[in-house]
Amino acid sequence: MNKVASLEKITVATKDEDNECINALELNLLTLLTGKNGTGKTFYLVSSYVLSEVALLVVMGLPEQAIIETTQFITDSCYIKKLTGRIEGFFDTGSYLAIHLEDGKVTEITKEDWDKSESVRGVKYMSAAMRTFESIGQYLFSRKLLASMSQAEMFMALCKNWRLYDVKHIEGMVTKMPIAFDDNFKEALKKFEITDDIVSVDVDLEKCDFFYTTSDNKQTYMRTLGSGHQSIFNMMIGQL
Repeated sequence: MNKVASLEKITVATKDEDNECINALELNLLTLLTGKNGTGKTFYLVSSYVLSEVALLVVMGLPEQAIIETTQFITDSCYIKKLTGRIEGFFDTGSYLAIHLEDGKVTEITKEDWDKSESVRGVKYMSAAMRTFESIGQYLFSRKLLASMSQAEMFMALCKNWRLYDVKHIEGMVTKMPIAFDDNFKEALKKFEITDDIVSVDVDLEKCDFFYTTSDNKQTYMRTLGSGHQSIFNMMIGQL
């Protein structure tokens, strides 16, 4: 029976343009990545995102050439360096996907048993560069300057300056606005010493910031908060 495919494990065997080898690693259902800065933790998280995006193309039933061309756009938009090697994804439905790269160019997409999967559960990823609403405000300002463009043109223009995963993360947040806060949300925020009686969150595209409204109709813009509280709101809203 067909079902939603979730990425269960990835195996990465690549080297970059500086000939740095990135050893194969398996990501299982729960994996804790530890290590110093620059040891590759982000690379594996980005690879999980890339695999889920390409898997979505496969279940859509796109022609082979269209999948390869779109995968090229995805890898160009997500990886900083040009890779050579293979990135494999194993899904809990038994489906398999591999992206083959040569000096950054997608040469082949291997896919097996995708008749077992009717859709894919996407992987969400947001870079540390977009952790606070200070940074998101810079993105929204650029977005404001592109307001005369069509949605497709704006998306492509934004992807020239920001990574695909960040663009999709923020655009997803904008699309969801406004969001009403229920009691569960309020209780969760109290754990982080956020005690305002928040009833909703919205975005102000003119001021290039998100804001929340309390029960007494007071509005607080996210950039006026401390960086820690900004990060908490960002993560919570992004997961909705």
